[in-house]
Amino acid sequence: MSIKILRNTYLGFIFISFLGFSQEIIYDKKIEKLTSLEFSNLSNLYYKFINSEKDQANVYAQAYLAKSKDKNDNLNKIKGYRMVGVSLGNNKGLKFLDSALVLAKENFLHSWYEGFISYDKGTILYNKRKFKKAIDNFILANKEARRFNFSDLLYDSNYMIAILTDRIGNHYDAIKIHQEFLNNNRGHKIGKKDSIRYLRTLFGLAVAQYKLHNYDSSRYYNDNGLESSLLSNNKEYYNYFTLSTAINYYQDGVVEDSKLLDPK
Repeated sequence: MSIKILRNTYLGFIFISFLGFSQEIIYDKKIEKLTSLEFSNLSNLYYKFINSEKDQANVYAQAYLAKSKDKNDNLNKIKGYRMVGVSLGNNKGLKFLDSALVLAKENFLHSWYEGFISYDKGTILYNKRKFKKAIDNFILANKEARRFNFSDLLYDSNYMIAILTDRIGNHYDAIKIHQEFLNNNRGHKIGKKDSIRYLRTLFGLAVAQYKLHNYDSSRYYNDNGLESSLLSNNKEYYNYFTLSTAINYYQDGVVEDSKLLDPK
């Protein structure tokens, strides 16, 4: 290799390193500037972007965490670590969630946060298809939800436990867990907030019953789902129930066809 090529390679390496270093400085200054905002403003901006632009949400999460560290505010540190962890959604994110969990356990007044952090860890692990570790975290979240009577967290963790339980073949247990939601809401009008929960619970029951060859029961939940999805104008779940109904009526097909229906 000629000296000229070596020199150009070296200069290219220096340029790339300098560029990366410069971008890091710019990023750090951006975070520092954002820490002048109130926690509530940073939180609102984070939640504005977390479902659509996670990288942007992460910027606000990092600023939130930096501000909480500067003020030595334990509750907001927990929130900050959690926000960064969720916005990253990867192995690095799990480490931030672990930091949040340690802080929550160390501070009795903030121990109620453990369930939400465990749920977030379970979600990341589920998306990484590490189902055994995921269900362990959802069970912890469920335990804390019952302890502090957090109804939203209780439903969400119950649902994920049911989905994973069904996925590994324990269909009867999955049905019992799904049924808990219906039993708790029996006789109550399903409001807009709970409509998606109601629909996905019906769908989970329809799928689990189908896998057990209980076609009549599966059709019962599909019919309810079709009617409810029409009433709530939920086209996504209407399509799910339509597909589920079609497969259900095709009873001569092998049970493995039901994998097409596994909730994502």
